[in-house]
Amino acid sequence: MRSRLIGSLLAAATLALASGAMAQESWLEVVHVKAGYVVFMREGSREDRSTWVVVNQEKLARVSLLAESGVSDLKPALNKNPRANYLLALDIRQLTAGSYVVAVDRAPASKVWQAPYLNKYLAINSLTDVIRDRAQAQKAASPARTTISDYYKAIVQVGNRYSKDVTKPLGQELEIVPLNNPGVDAHGQMGEFQILFKGDPLVSKEVSVLCRVLNEGQTQAYQTDQKGRIFFPINQKGVWIVHTAYAHTSEDNSYDWKIYESTLTFTTR
Repeated sequence: MRSRLIGSLLAAATLALASGAMAQESWLEVVHVKAGYVVFMREGSREDRSTWVVVNQEKLARVSLLAESGVSDLKPALNKNPRANYLLALDIRQLTAGSYVVAVDRAPASKVWQAPYLNKYLAINSLTDVIRDRAQAQKAASPARTTISDYYKAIVQVGNRYSKDVTKPLGQELEIVPLNNPGVDAHGQMGEFQILFKGDPLVSKEVSVLCRVLNEGQTQAYQTDQKGRIFFPINQKGVWIVHTAYAHTSEDNSYDWKIYESTLTFTTR
């Protein structure tokens, strides 16, 4: 009976993914303007139309910029206008030609999930190990206490000078690290990315990738190899979104599951 229950839950997870069902998600997106580059946070479904959102800056644990000179704190540069929906602006006069990474860490948020919403979230984010564990513990229909941490990165390309600084890890707990510069060539370059959890590669982890063209796209799923890597062709012009999630149980019983989400975006033209 239990094996049938687990099988049905995993089948439901597969169906949700196959049907393109998406949860309410968020990611960074960089827009090139005359004065420089504006960083927004998008919210909605990665595959469908979405909107810019105003970010509660009190919930941001870290905002940083990775450049050739090192890592700098971007919190002082955050948008101070509460009616504007952009997160921060980078002045072109303060940026030399090259490749940069904007990183945002959202502070952990605790939440009690009711079973229908949690199960849908787990399915959409390919957290099938959590679905399996909850089913084996006969808790598939029970609510769960969770703590969620979100990590965002966006590559900012200034001019035509591409650098390898984007391949340096920033130390996010769950981090998507490019192993080459994905903005160098939008005509068939093979993108190489590594998924790290607390600095160690995540093996056999599902990672979703899409390229949004005119605010729409179709997700492709990839699984990391024994070194935590995925490879996919960068063969379209648009906003690329690489996303993954990871979860583990509590060590001190303060919550049921600790969930991490990580997103990396870059733009090809």
